[in-house]
Parts: sequence; structure tokens; C-alpha cells
Amino acid sequence: MKPIVIFALTLLLCACGSGTDSTKNAPEAAAGQEAATDKPSQVAEVAFDQVVADITRDWLRLSPTSASALDVSEKVAGGRYLDRLDQTGLAARSATLALVNSIVERLEALQQSELSDLQAQMVEVQLFRYRQIQYITDLVDYGTPYLTIYGPVFEPYAVAQMNGPHIELTSLLKNYHPLTSADEAGAFISRLIASQDMLEGLAEEMIADSSKGAIPPDFIIDKTEALLRNLIAQPPEEHPIIQDFRARVRSNAIDGHERLVDRALDALKTHTYPAYASLADTVASLRGKATHDASLAQQPNGAALYTAMMQLNTDTELTADAIHQIGLDNVVRIHAEMDAIMRDQGMTEGSVPDRLWAMSNDPDLVYPDTEEYKERTLAEVTAMIEEINALAPQYFGVLPVADVEVRRVPAFREATSAAGYYNSPAGDTPGIYYLNLRSTQLIPTWGLPTITYHEAVPGHHFQVALGLEREELPLIQRVNTNTNAFAEGWGLYAERLAWEMGMYEGKPLADIGRLYDELHRAVRLVVDTGMHAKGWSREEAIDYMASTKGAAAEGSGSEVVSEIERYVAMPGQALGYMVGMLTILELREEAQNILGEDFDIRAFHDAVLTKGGMPLPLLQADVRAELGLTD
Repeated sequence: MKPIVIFALTLLLCACGSGTDSTKNAPEAAAGQEAATDKPSQVAEVAFDQVVADITRDWLRLSPTSASALDVSEKVAGGRYLDRLDQTGLAARSATLALVNSIVERLEALQQSELSDLQAQMVEVQLFRYRQIQYITDLVDYGTPYLTIYGPVFEPYAVAQMNGPHIELTSLLKNYHPLTSADEAGAFISRLIASQDMLEGLAEEMIADSSKGAIPPDFIIDKTEALLRNLIAQPPEEHPIIQDFRARVRSNAIDGHERLVDRALDALKTHTYPAYASLADTVASLRGKATHDASLAQQPNGAALYTAMMQLNTDTELTADAIHQIGLDNVVRIHAEMDAIMRDQGMTEGSVPDRLWAMSNDPDLVYPDTEEYKERTLAEVTAMIEEINALAPQYFGVLPVADVEVRRVPAFREATSAAGYYNSPAGDTPGIYYLNLRSTQLIPTWGLPTITYHEAVPGHHFQVALGLEREELPLIQRVNTNTNAFAEGWGLYAERLAWEMGMYEGKPLADIGRLYDELHRAVRLVVDTGMHAKGWSREEAIDYMASTKGAAAEGSGSEVVSEIERYVAMPGQALGYMVGMLTILELREEAQNILGEDFDIRAFHDAVLTKGGMPLPLLQADVRAELGLTD
């Protein structure tokens, strides 16, 4: 195993307080049960199971899209959900906050009862997450809390260009809505009709927030409006939702499929398209009131909100200054590591960013921007996953059952999407690794391996699927525990692990690509805190990222602009990657130092991944206990 060289990171703990009736990946029995055999009493077991089942049901009632993504039974979800979308609007916000408060109250009451160690741990994990949302929503009276399959999150802007119900509708209907019967087809159409209320609710939230002075910067408004209009730019008959619906109802030979297609198309034309156009108009109407200031601090109580968003996304109380410095220190460290590899390859002219720029623009290292080579890229990525999967048993004692599949980012998301992202498996649907191929220059040949190891294997696919497949754990513990710092920290750790597994042996340029992505995460610490806490402008952040990475600051092949604007729309989210990775590495190094020859990398990874994920402070405590690192 190769040595680990990292900058020390001291973590300061957050105040976390003393369809059908068959379910595949999330069986109903798991919604209110857990595996421990050391329960103090039958009474305690029943009380715990009932409270957990009730919380799970209430969450899934509020979020039918989560129920679909998890493929749970109607019994677990508290009723039929296949024909509903998550509600939006001010009433929905109030309902979400009421549920958050109710969940905290019920979990705190459980803490007062006798619980097994595993039960107590689950309660602590959940309280950590939900109390964070309580704290944020006490700070500001704008922004949107969501209860997602990955736990509660908060978005300061009701509508933006990166994610949200307005963007996820297509993915939900294409990837997670079954179409094997006339009933399921009718529910699909009902969801299209319901999209009107969902989109109108988002407009209501945005208008209400603007009345309180919370308005996204002008460039976020521009990108968001363009995205919304692009979603309905093609004729309804050619929309991906209709194309997918038509293909599936025909292939499944559903009775009356032609009539069903006509109904779906009518719903898209009369409900979905007009609502998207209206929401785009609402976004555009705020343009004149928007400033060009990138900082969240410009919003009401924005400085305090950013501090809370840092805590939410890193599981720590690290200050903006501390995070900024960690980023700067790691930029220096990674540049030095890159320089050593480059010099071994005879690449000596110019600064490290200059040499990275030359690599990015070397025609021999970038696929031609054609459909043929985009398909070749997908094939190469699939081969990479198969190769590392073969080695995985040497590094993991427990492997996921679910497969992972590579797909292109849908065309309507390409302009604003990251280079790649992952969707979890559900039922018969595998985990899906989406690769953004709007331009092959976004991911040069030497950068393909690293993003694949992050998003698929051994990254997010292992992290998510292994948690989901622990069916003896309550459903909420398997899915609602992946904090940003844990999930993205594991993804970045997985990139480094692939290097340790030998995936870069004899591939020096790909190794530079690995370091390039690590550099990207270090730069994120600098620019995110720079914009939101140190007064940097959007343009200053773009210039710093471009000059430090040797990347284009503008143009269709540049990721820099979309990345910087992502950090503006999602303040603090980009901080979790490096903070999380450094924490996992430090924890592993601690285990190696204490256990010596008894250290087992498979046992370490199983300890990290097989309990559904945890906030970093709780993860540290649990892994130490699991591996016997403490007395």
C-alpha cells in the first residue's frame, strides 16, 4: 500500500446534542426493524420500531418522489404515492418544517428510553441531521428545506440552475417511475398533470423570498431562466419524457398504449409546458432586482447562513478562514506532486498550470468532439469499472449486489451539470453513473479514470448501494445518513484508493489526472470561502480557479464558469469533498498506527460503509469502536 501524505485536519465537533406491495431494495420489514440482538427489552424494541416506522412513513408521505426513488411498498410509504409529486410552495415549506420539528421531538423522546447501542447510534445520527435544518431555518425565513433520500438538505434559493424539483422531474419519470401496467401509466400521466402545481409552487416560493430581499445573483437568474426555457425548447412530441413513455408502454404492450401516449402528450402540453414557461417568466421578472454579488452574505442574515451552510456541508465547525487555508495549503502540496510526475515525463516548461493547460489542449489527449468519440468514451468508462470491480474483493469484505450502469447526462442538463453524477439503485434499476459529454474537452482522456472511480466504483456506487442493501437496518438509517461530507469525502477518498489499488500503474498522465481532480477539490475550498466569506467576486473566483488549474476561464469547453456558479447557487456544498477525504484518511492512518500488522484494509472500509453513512464526528467514534482503537 502506498504511503499517505496529507495535511492535518483537526475536526471540531458540531453541536449535535447531548406502486406494489413488494419492496426490493427497501423491504417493508426493514422500515421499522434493526439487527441488534442486545435490545434491553421487548417493550423497548416495539417502541423503537414503531417510532422509526412512523417517522419513515411521515417522511415518504411528504416526499412521494423519495418513495419512488427507493421503490418502497405502499405500506412503508403510508399509502399510494405513484401518482403524486412532492409539494412545493409556502404551505409545503411549513409542512416540511413541521415534520422536521416533529421528527426531532420523537427522536429526543426515544433517547430517554432504553435503547440498544445500534438503536442509540441511529437516533444520534438522525438528530445530528435534523437539528442542523432546525438551526438553519431559525436563522432565515427564506430558502427551502427538502427531505430527500439522502437526508434533509437546505437550499438558499428556491429555484436555481443546479438541482431541484424543476430539474429532477424528467429523471424521476424516466428512471424511477414503473410502466408495466395501465395503472402505472395513468399514474405517470397524473404526475405530469401535478407538475403544474409543483412548478407554480416553486414560483410562489421565489416571489415570497424576493419580497424578503432574498434574490439570487443576476448570473444565476440568467442561467436558471435559460435552463427552464431549454427544458421546453423542443416540440412536446420530441420531449424525452414523451419519448420514454411512448417506448415503454409500447414495449410492455400495455392495453390502449396509443391512447395513453395521447393523454400523456396532452398533459405535457397543457400542464407541464405552460408551467415551465410561467416559472421562467417569474425568474426573469426578478432580474432587475438582482445584484451581481456572488456572496451569500448579500442575502438577509447571509453571513450567519453561510456559517451554518459550512457546518451543514462539512459536519464541522471549521471557520471560513481555516477552510480557506486548508485549500491553499493543499494547492501547494498537489502542485508539487504534479510537478514531480511531469518532470519524470520530460514536461518541464512553464508552471504546473501552464503544463496542465498544454495537456488539456493536446489533440492527442482529448477526444474529438464527435458523437463517435462520445460513444467511445462511454465504452472506455464501462471497461474501467469492470477492471476495478475485479480487484475490489481485495479491499472490501462486503461488496454491493446492485450493478452500476454508465449513461450520458441528458441533453437538457448538459449546460449546467457537473462533469458526472450518480443516481442510486432502486428495485431492478441499477445505480446510474451519468457522464457529461456536452464537450469531450470537459473530461480529457487522462481525466476519465478519476471521475469514474469517484462516481461509480469504488466511490458513490459502493457507498450508496452498500448502505441500501443492509436490509436489517431501518430504511431511514440506510438512506438518510449520507451527509455531504461523508458522501463526497468518500468519493474523493475513492479516487485516491483507486491509485493505491494500482489503477494508475504505468499511466503517469492518468495519475496527473487524479491529482488534477484532487486539485479541483482544494481549489473549491479557496473559491467557495473566497466568494461567500472574503468578498471575492464571481470573476475573481473564475480567474483563480482557471489560473490554478490551467483551465479555460470561458468558452463552451470550459467547466470553470459552471463550477463557480454552482458554488454560488449551492454555498458550502463543495467544501465537503476535501474535508471529508482528509478525515477518512486521518482515521485510517490512526487505525494503521494503532493496529500495526493487524490492520485490515477490508475491515476498515466495511466499518466506514456498511452502516449507511454517518456525520463525520459520529463516523470517527464508530470506526474507532468497531476496530478496537479505543479502550
